[in-house]
Amino acid sequence: MGIGSYYINWGINELKNRNYRKITLWVLEDNLNSRKLYERMGFRHDGTVKEIDFGKKLNELRYEKVIT
Repeated sequence: MGIGSYYINWGINELKNRNYRKITLWVLEDNLNSRKLYERMGFRHDGTVKEIDFGKKLNELRYEKVIT
């Protein structure tokens, strides 16, 4: 397990302990490595895309994971 997976699992467990049932995050569309990691961890893109402008227009994708 890499450090990214470790900390995502840690965060999921913390949220479970606090009775959260869903996690939502945003990731840049071009950030393929992070998107693959989130998908391996059970997050799914829900189809929502948001355009942001930091001097260059970028797309953010919303990912969600239901936790039980």
